[in-house]
Amino acid sequence: MTDFRKLLLLKDYMASLSDGIDPISGISVAGDSVLNNKHLQSCFGEVADILENLILLGAPKDKIDRRYKYSFELSREDEKKIELSSSPIAISEFVHQINRVVDTTYVKKLKATQVTNWLTSEGYLEDIFVDEEFSFRRATSKGDSIGIQPVPKTNSYGKEYVVNMYSVAAQQFILNNLNMIVMLSEQK
Repeated sequence: MTDFRKLLLLKDYMASLSDGIDPISGISVAGDSVLNNKHLQSCFGEVADILENLILLGAPKDKIDRRYKYSFELSREDEKKIELSSSPIAISEFVHQINRVVDTTYVKKLKATQVTNWLTSEGYLEDIFVDEEFSFRRATSKGDSIGIQPVPKTNSYGKEYVVNMYSVAAQQFILNNLNMIVMLSEQK
């Protein structure tokens, strides 16, 4: 892990702790835990701010090798800027909304295929093979349970396929699992 990625991870951990959330599990810290102490949470927030400033200071922009970009990262601050669509949207549109809040000068863009590959590997989508040349992904019952809604369509050649539309709940589910999605795509 690069120093830059370590700083991003540490900042996210401190920000989570300042919100009373276990950064590993994403679950609220138990009420009687020392981590719920308001003074400690304030300190965690201050450390997160300091780390954010270190990240922003980084190397001078004119000294960065623009041929190399870091893997996709979404800070907690950037995550808060993402507006979830109240009406269901396609994954490509949702990923575009995520990429709009990330500074892609130094970080690779998130790809819709990264998200759909992870959703498929976790059983939320399945591959449907129509013939040797045509396949698509459709929401499973597990995908339906998180708000992925399949909408049937027909292409210009008369072949039927499905466009998966992602509800607010599905969009939030993807945001909550973004670190896992990116980690899986990096392992391949």
